[in-house]
Amino acid sequence: MSGRELAKTTATKELQLLRQFFGFCFDRKWADKNVAKWVKPPANVKPKPVEPYTTQEIIKIIAACDQFGRTSYERLRARAMVLLMRYTALAISDVATLARDRVRGGEILVFRRKTGNVVRLPARRTWRWCSKLSRHRAAWRASLCTISGTLPR
Repeated sequence: MSGRELAKTTATKELQLLRQFFGFCFDRKWADKNVAKWVKPPANVKPKPVEPYTTQEIIKIIAACDQFGRTSYERLRARAMVLLMRYTALAISDVATLARDRVRGGEILVFRRKTGNVVRLPARRTWRWCSKLSRHRAAWRASLCTISGTLPR
């Protein structure tokens, strides 16, 4: 039998899953013991550092927004979302569900889903792209309803 080659972080996560599963089985008397308890995790587990995009990669990502979608509105919306993520470091889920009333005076008030914290972010660099979206108000309202399931004010 040949073993799989796993990164230490992956092996640690799989061991964690096995421990939970065998603990579940043990609690329900489906197993006599939790055998995964005694398996040692890999030593010196360090996640890989996050590498920022290069200038060339950023240029390509922004240029790709001009090829995205079927209408000029969809391309403009894609560019606004990419620029919001770039200059505010928001996650895509936070940008996709961002309501218009959360943007005031060049700031974005965001409830971060991952941490549960409320954060104020400067949005001056990207606001001009977002404000162009208001020219397409009907399409903007329809897209927000589709994304978030609610109608913006």
